[in-house]
Amino acid sequence: MERWTSSLSFLPPRRARWGLTAYGLVLLAQGLGKTLDPDGYLAALDAFHVLKPAALEPLSLGALGLSWTVLELLAGVAMLYGGLSRAPAKQLALSGVMLALGLSCAHLALDIGALARHLPIENCTCFGTYFAQRLSWFVLLQETTVLALLAWLFRSTSKWPSLDHVARNGTEHPHLRAPFATWFTAP
Repeated sequence: MERWTSSLSFLPPRRARWGLTAYGLVLLAQGLGKTLDPDGYLAALDAFHVLKPAALEPLSLGALGLSWTVLELLAGVAMLYGGLSRAPAKQLALSGVMLALGLSCAHLALDIGALARHLPIENCTCFGTYFAQRLSWFVLLQETTVLALLAWLFRSTSKWPSLDHVARNGTEHPHLRAPFATWFTAP
């Protein structure tokens, strides 16, 4: 039996873990803001006039709002867990970052489309009806900054070792196993 070394060289860098944790909390706050006042969120989302083309008739504004909220909450939980877990939760953190990247790109496209059509948007819907911010070029700058942060998080998280890599290199420790791993391993 190999002795576990005290070297923590396989742990992800602290900046990436803090970034995952911080942006995971932001995504959870955004999702919770939309959950607490769904009617206000849907009214603010309707101001973007996204579901007006005939090609999108089967979709409803409620389905769009619900799916956006659920995806934000899932991405927030994945990123938060990836940032706070003891073991390098690479796959979960990466999936949360990729989901957040997709949501951020969709939000940027929504904002650019509304600005290009000169729609008077009083609430950019980032936090639902809470912390309402008028849609402007500053919101686009904020969203571009978020995209840059998420791209950095994706790049740095993809360099993390996976749990399989840690186990193959003989540095496995009981506290560094995947959650619930002991439930599925033979005694």
